[in-house]
Amino acid sequence: MNNTMRLMTSVFVLAVLLCGGNSLDAAADSSSSNTTTLKERHHDRARVLREQSKARAQSKLGYSDISQEDQPLSSAADFHALGIQIQRLGKMIQRLADPAGAGLPGAGTREAFGPEGPTEKSVRVFLEYRLLVGGNPRLKVGAVRDNGKTIRAEVATHDGSIVEIYNIEKSSGIMKPVRK
Repeated sequence: MNNTMRLMTSVFVLAVLLCGGNSLDAAADSSSSNTTTLKERHHDRARVLREQSKARAQSKLGYSDISQEDQPLSSAADFHALGIQIQRLGKMIQRLADPAGAGLPGAGTREAFGPEGPTEKSVRVFLEYRLLVGGNPRLKVGAVRDNGKTIRAEVATHDGSIVEIYNIEKSSGIMKPVRK
């Protein structure tokens, strides 16, 4: 009799656990009526799973929304923070490439062309970047020549017509358009 009682208790506990372990179906079924289709029940179950997953993610992050910049960031790879750093670097590069300079350090100086100062290669890269930021796909960097104290660079159209010619002083990095 004692073994029979243990067996029945075990079966009862197992049945309760099986029914209780299937809480997702119970939650989805409780919100729906008897006329719901199998597809609707699957959608309800997926919604419950998404909500539970979102709650778990928020509890692990320590804040409710990843777009909040003032919240502490986790030690794992944080792509949001990396995106912010990339934006900041992009703004710094744009300030360096600004021909007016507006008193910003590095604008129109040797720093804009790298540690060696203006070279044919650095001038070409600098002008290609400025054309890329400018957004005119019909322009390209033409001939870039070393003329001793200056570097002469041409901006041309894709068919070869010269649009602008620049002289870049090697000593200071100052870029001056050549006017004819």
